[in-house]
Amino acid sequence: MATLQFSIRVDGVSDESLVVRSYQGQDNFSSVQQTDGSWCHGFRYQIELASRSPDLTALDMVDKSAELVMHRD
Repeated sequence: MATLQFSIRVDGVSDESLVVRSYQGQDNFSSVQQTDGSWCHGFRYQIELASRSPDLTALDMVDKSAELVMHRD
């Protein structure tokens, strides 16, 4: 049986530095107000990451291009 795994690539961060712990996503054809009062304009994803790299900070990832990759084996 095939399994799905996810990884994330962030510009300037080693691919081995981050692990995708979980993610949630929503996409809409138009603007939709969420249950928490925020608005979703097209796509909205929340991705939880983990890392054992002590020198990696949020500033290393903020305002950088990122790609969520799905692997099936």
